[in-house]
Amino acid sequence: MGFLKKHWDRIVEIHLHDGFHREKNGNVVKRDHLPIGSGDLCVSELMGCLDKKGFKGPVVFELGFDEAKHSLKMIHEQCPRIAIK
Repeated sequence: MGFLKKHWDRIVEIHLHDGFHREKNGNVVKRDHLPIGSGDLCVSELMGCLDKKGFKGPVVFELGFDEAKHSLKMIHEQCPRIAIK
């Protein structure tokens, strides 16, 4: 969210996926390119910010087809007021 707010004037496209950076048993575990809802992304905050700022650019899922469908479902559930076209 900090990156989005700091660089808002330069963002024309969003590549969207979930991920996390956690410590487990003394080891750092990193995962990215996960379906929305599978990591630590606060999708309601992200989508609310994009909506508030009037973002009209493309949002590209960096996921397979089934993961993208799951991600759309999660966005609809967590952000019912956000119109997705």
